[in-house]
Amino acid sequence: MSSGTVTATGLGSGLDIESIVEGLVSAEGDVKQSNLETEEAELETELSSVSLLKSALAEFEDSLSSLTDESTFNAVTGSVSDDKAFSVATESDAQVGSYAIEVQQLASAHKLVNTQAYAGGASGSLTFTQANGNSFSIEIDDTEATLSDIAEAINASSDNEGITATIINTDAGEQLVLTANETGAEYQITSITSSSTTGDLSMFDYDYASSTDGDEGLYTQVSAAEDAVMTIDGQTVTSSSNEISGVIEGVTFTLTAETEEAATLDISHDTSTVEALINNFVNAYNTLQVTLDSLTSYDSDSEEAAALFGDSMTRTLKNQITRTLTDSYEGSINALSTLGITTQSGGQLEIDEETLAEALENDLSGVTTLFTGEDGLATRLEEKISSYTETDGILDSRIDSVNEQIEDVEEQMEDLEEWLESYEDLLYDKFNAMDTTVAAINSQGDALIEMLDAITESMNSD
Repeated sequence: MSSGTVTATGLGSGLDIESIVEGLVSAEGDVKQSNLETEEAELETELSSVSLLKSALAEFEDSLSSLTDESTFNAVTGSVSDDKAFSVATESDAQVGSYAIEVQQLASAHKLVNTQAYAGGASGSLTFTQANGNSFSIEIDDTEATLSDIAEAINASSDNEGITATIINTDAGEQLVLTANETGAEYQITSITSSSTTGDLSMFDYDYASSTDGDEGLYTQVSAAEDAVMTIDGQTVTSSSNEISGVIEGVTFTLTAETEEAATLDISHDTSTVEALINNFVNAYNTLQVTLDSLTSYDSDSEEAAALFGDSMTRTLKNQITRTLTDSYEGSINALSTLGITTQSGGQLEIDEETLAEALENDLSGVTTLFTGEDGLATRLEEKISSYTETDGILDSRIDSVNEQIEDVEEQMEDLEEWLESYEDLLYDKFNAMDTTVAAINSQGDALIEMLDAITESMNSD
């Protein structure tokens, strides 16, 4: 403790005033300061523990979110015997079943290459038409326009909804390549007609109807405009795209190659995902249990208690979770134990994987009822835990309260420091005053002794 007071060290009295004042200030402040520091440390530990509890609860809550949703249990999965030919994506409304699939033809986009080198020097217009009726025209006003300029004009046309033009450089020179943006017969480029103002643009003319397998005049067909063709249980399905949906409800096919023989598509309940989510829920609970045990533990040998030992809020939380896990519910599967999930002596949950797999295989609807719905286990757990973890919930209120207590202790420590400084100044003032008084008395005594010595000497000389 320091003070602005300038002190002597008992010049008048011979006392070590500085040591005396320090001892008195320490006697007043050390215990109080130590108690406040201990209280602050305990509050900081409590704050850390509550924050850790909130984090652990949030992780456990995350494991419940999917288990409260009925669609999780309705999910289906598709497996194919020839994944090189096609793949499938399934939705929850897909019908469980087995289907024979043949991919007879893939959808492809129409692609043409103009084999004539363009010399330039022409102007006019070109009109492009596709099988679906889409049509657009471009104007070539500049006789100096190059083949690249024409390709750029095609791509830039605001009315062009389905054709992309590119240029390739070959031994024959620059060549125009036209590609339909979409696969399928309806996007076939059926005609290109020219109207020349100057020069001759007829080298761009094309008429699919007059072609031989797409080759016509100055164009070579690189890729035909073809629809995808597949059969499902012998029934033909045609699509302009290799991605086909709506044929089997809730199933989307992506075709990638033709099959040599019929492949099998099996649509089944996705119990493996549900099983993984239940395992995740059990693991998250066990992790939470370890955290709770750590935060509420007591070591009888060392007589040391964790920060939340005996805490009523934590005790209530543990009781609520335990009661929800061990309650009986309506339905054919009315408890976790029916799924093979049991509580061990240490409070941890353990899964009998075989029992769980059998329940999911034989009574998926019963498992669904156990976890979901307004009165389902996962729903009830989520509701109870969210009251603790939500913004301004129970744990946020607890954290705010502890922070306020820490601020109060810090204010007390500041007040104590100010009081001790004032007390130190007061002690120095009193001891210095005493020292001055003692010095004055000593000075008077010395003068009196000198006077008596003088009188005595005078009398002896007479």
